[in-house]
Amino acid sequence: MRSRVWPIALLLLATLAPPAGAADIGAAPGQSILLLLGGPVGQPSSTRVATAARAALVADEPIRTTVETEHVDLARFNLTDEENHLREMLRLKHTRRFDAILAVGPEALYFLLRSRDGLWPAVPVVACDVEERTVAGLRLLPGMHAATVRFDFEGTLRAALDLLPGTRHVALIGGTHARDQRNNDRARQAVSAYRDRLDLIDLTGLPLEVILARLATLPNDTVVLASSVLADGAGRRFFGAESPASLSASRVAIFTVFGSQIGGGAVGGSVVDYEEMGREAGALTLRLLRGQSMPPTMRSQASGVPTFDWRQLRRWHLDEARLPAGSRVLYRRPTLWAQYGWYVAIAVALLAAQSILIAGLLLERGRRRRAQADQAERLRFEMLLAEVSTLIGSQTRVGLDEEVQNALRRIATFLDVDRATLWEVSPSTRSIVPAHTWTRSGTAGPPSVLLLDAFPVLRRLWEGGQGYRLSSLDGLPAGAADDRRGLQPIG
Repeated sequence: MRSRVWPIALLLLATLAPPAGAADIGAAPGQSILLLLGGPVGQPSSTRVATAARAALVADEPIRTTVETEHVDLARFNLTDEENHLREMLRLKHTRRFDAILAVGPEALYFLLRSRDGLWPAVPVVACDVEERTVAGLRLLPGMHAATVRFDFEGTLRAALDLLPGTRHVALIGGTHARDQRNNDRARQAVSAYRDRLDLIDLTGLPLEVILARLATLPNDTVVLASSVLADGAGRRFFGAESPASLSASRVAIFTVFGSQIGGGAVGGSVVDYEEMGREAGALTLRLLRGQSMPPTMRSQASGVPTFDWRQLRRWHLDEARLPAGSRVLYRRPTLWAQYGWYVAIAVALLAAQSILIAGLLLERGRRRRAQADQAERLRFEMLLAEVSTLIGSQTRVGLDEEVQNALRRIATFLDVDRATLWEVSPSTRSIVPAHTWTRSGTAGPPSVLLLDAFPVLRRLWEGGQGYRLSSLDGLPAGAADDRRGLQPIG
C-alpha cells in the first residue's frame, strides 16, 4: 500500500506546483485595452475599424498589450432592462481593470457616457466613428477623447459632377432610422446647392426592393447619391451604414460617402476610410497609455478621403484625369508590364539577341553557299575550257571546224546565252566576218560582215595585241561612240 501512495502523492505535488516562470508572468501583466464596438456583430465598418485598430495596438513593441473585444448593440431594443443586463454581464466578465477603452461608433460612446464610471471608473477613453454634430451635443466625461468624422456629401457630389458633367438628376437613397434621416438631410442640403442645375429624385424611406427597382429605371443623365440605410421603409434593419443590397443593379453610377461601400458597386466619393480610422484610433489609444496629453475632440484624418473603384470607373467610362487631386484608386488591375516588366524586357532582349544571331548565321550560310557555288561554277568552267582546249589542240585541220562549233555550243549552253560567235578579221577587205556561230533555236544569227572602220577604238586594241572583254555597251571606254554604233547591230 505504501509503495502505491508515494507515487500518487508526488503526482499531486507536481500538479499543485506552479509552472516555472509563472510568477514572472504574473508580475508584469502589461497593458489591457477594451475594444468596445457599437452595433451588431459583423457590422462591416466596425469590423474594419476594429481589425486595423487591433493591429496598430499589438504592433507597438515597447508596450505588451492585451485587447479584449465586446459589442454594444442596444439601438434595436432601446430598453433600459437590456442595458442593465449588458452592464451586469460586463461587470462579472471583466473583473480586471482596463488601462484604456477604445469605443467604435456612437452606440459604444453613449453606453460609456452612461456606464463608464460605474464599470471602469476614470479609465481613459478614445471614441472614433462618431460624427462632429453628434459629439458637439454631448458633454464628454473627464478622460474621454473623440476623433470625429464628417460625412462629406458636398465633396462626393462635386466629384460626381466633375466626372459626369452632363448630369441633370440626383437620386438620393437612404433609410428610415434616426441616423439615416440625419444623413438624408445633409445629402439634400448638398444637392440644394445645385438647385438651378439638378433635380432631386428622393428615394429615401422606401422598402429596399422598391429602391432597387427604381435604380434600374433611372434616366441616363442621373447619378445616385447613397446615404446610410440602417433601416428601410419596411422596418427591416441592416448592418450599419452599408445597405446589404448589391449596388451593381443600378443602371447609372452610384457615389457614396462610406468607404465600406466601395467594392460593392459604388464608384466612390469623398469617403470615410474605416481602415485608416482604425489605425488612427489605435495610435491615439497608445498615446493615452504613454501619458501624452490630447484635446477632448479632434477631427479624424480618415474622413473626406477621395477614393474610387477602378473597376467602376472603367464600367461607366469615366476619365481618371477628372478625379479630385490626391484621389486613391482601388482595385486597379496591374498591366502585364507593371507585373512582369523586367521579365518581359529580359525576354524581349533575349529574343532580339537570338533573332540577330540567327539572322547572322543565315546570312553567313548564304554567303558561304554563294561562294561555294561560284567556286564550283568557276571550276566547272575551267574544266570545260581545259577539255575544249585539249580537243581543239589535238585535232587536225580536217576536224577542227567541227570541234570549234561543238566548243561554242558547250560554252554558250554553260553560260546560258542565246548565241556564241567567233569573228575573223579580213585585212584585205578591212572587215570582220563570223567564222563560227552557234545560236539557240529561234534566235537570229549575227550580221554577215562588219567593217573595221566601225570599231576605231577596239581596232587599235586588237592590232596592238591587247585582249578586251565587254559585257555591255556601257562598258566601252571613253571616246568609243563609233564603236557603240558599230556593236549595236550585233545585238
